[in-house]
Amino acid sequence: MLPSRTRRLALVSLVAALAAANLALANRPEARHATVWWKNYHWTRSNLRVLLATSSYSSNDAVRAVNAWNATDLTLSSGTPLGHDIYVADGLYGETGWRGLATVIPALLPKGAIATCQARLNRTYRSSPTNRTMNWRWQGTYCMEVGHCVGLWHDDDSGCMNSSAMSNGTANGPSPQNVQSINGRY
Repeated sequence: MLPSRTRRLALVSLVAALAAANLALANRPEARHATVWWKNYHWTRSNLRVLLATSSYSSNDAVRAVNAWNATDLTLSSGTPLGHDIYVADGLYGETGWRGLATVIPALLPKGAIATCQARLNRTYRSSPTNRTMNWRWQGTYCMEVGHCVGLWHDDDSGCMNSSAMSNGTANGPSPQNVQSINGRY
């Protein structure tokens, strides 16, 4: 048996080696770009009907954002007021602190299944002269809210589910990792 001091040094070395190995694994690109699911929300099918009830201020941004999700295995087609899964709208909701908001209404069964979802854009913040010309920001906001409606949460990828990438105009659509995750789930 090793002396007590030698055992402690061996144990400390082992812990340090394990920590270094864990850090190396965490820093792999595939580990850094893991999609984050929102409370295990998901649809039980991949063909979803989207109702766009947006004003002329943002209808083009909403259409581009919804179409960006069609790069996945999801099929987002036009819905009607009486037949839709995802409701996308904008409005003047006041200074609420949110530019976009998704509200998921879960189904009773199975657990985590989505019955319907609303994606809203707060046009109050669009009315400032600075924001009025930043269409990329609004398209990214719609893209993020629709992403929430298909079960994604914020992540650190390069797509619109990353708040900072979306806010600075570098992300108007889902990242390749988001597409891969959606395709794996649906």
